Amino acid sequence: MSEKVDIVTFGCRLNTYESEVMRTHAREAGLDDAIIVNTCAVTKEAERQARQAIRKLRRERPTARIIVTGCAAQVNPGQFAGMPEVDQVVGNAEKLQAATFQTPSAERIVVTDIMQLREVAEHLVSGFEGRARAFVEFRRDQDSPRLWQWVLRDSVQYEINPDLSFLGKLDYGFSRLLAPDDIPASFVEFSTGFACRPVAHDKLNALARYTYVRDLANDLQFSTETFQGVETDESAHIISADVAYDLYKYLGTVEKLAYKKGIFRTAFADEAEVYNFLIAHRFNFHVTRKWDVALEYRVLWQGGAADSIRHGSLVEIDREFYDYVRLGLGYNFTDFDDDLRKPSSFNSHGPFVRMTGKF
Repeated sequence: MSEKVDIVTFGCRLNTYESEVMRTHAREAGLDDAIIVNTCAVTKEAERQARQAIRKLRRERPTARIIVTGCAAQVNPGQFAGMPEVDQVVGNAEKLQAATFQTPSAERIVVTDIMQLREVAEHLVSGFEGRARAFVEFRRDQDSPRLWQWVLRDSVQYEINPDLSFLGKLDYGFSRLLAPDDIPASFVEFSTGFACRPVAHDKLNALARYTYVRDLANDLQFSTETFQGVETDESAHIISADVAYDLYKYLGTVEKLAYKKGIFRTAFADEAEVYNFLIAHRFNFHVTRKWDVALEYRVLWQGGAADSIRHGSLVEIDREFYDYVRLGLGYNFTDFDDDLRKPSSFNSHGPFVRMTGKF
């Protein structure tokens, strides 16, 4: 964390949006060495996590000014004001006012009754700060000193506005055996796209993505899922779109459409092109707040060097264990996967376990 102003956000996308409003106000006011904790009051667990985070932040930044705001602070300001780690508690109305950060009040609790408000604060923010991560690793096996590998994993996310985000990801690996006749192996997966979830209409979620995959085998890889005993190189372009919509409280639907153009090269055959078209229809039944039952029907058509059509259904039961993390158990009645980044090995039939998360 920096020594200026950091914001820790819990809860919904509206909180995320309002955190950016506060970030702008704090920056313009010249606030220094402060942490703003924007809390959520939807569940007791969310409040517990906020209190836990405040204690940790105080240990990490003992001299920083900690300001607690958000729904939990609005509902129960005394609870947070009673924490020795907290310097000030600010209400939901006050947190969106520039004056709150320009002329900080000496009072420990600055919370008004939002039910008495007759004006709505203007949410003026032009965009969100982006996030980027980079990971670089060099590998060398002691048992094979002539074999070395570089691995890179990079990602970037930039929220253009409260409704739209830009996403990018790069995974790269390069392996080499230090021998005169060795052919280096490399793997590249690059993805970029846009995610949309309107703040004013958060029943809708949409993701459009382009992915490029290149997998060049080395001299030791003579067996792959696609061609047994044949050295294989593959490159592919994938375009996909996912749209999810909650029809009402207990039912949501997901539609997926994807296209892949794969190019295969081997030492014993001419270059071959394979085209894949995938369509999937899914219904999620929200049995309770934490439990879902899903039914899905999918179709995969292949053209080019491979000509086939496959279709079938899938059932899944999943449960939310933590905020934004779900674990599912299901059965795939088809023999193909809906992730076209993987080779079409047609061995996906049967039970499966899946963990999903939201950003």
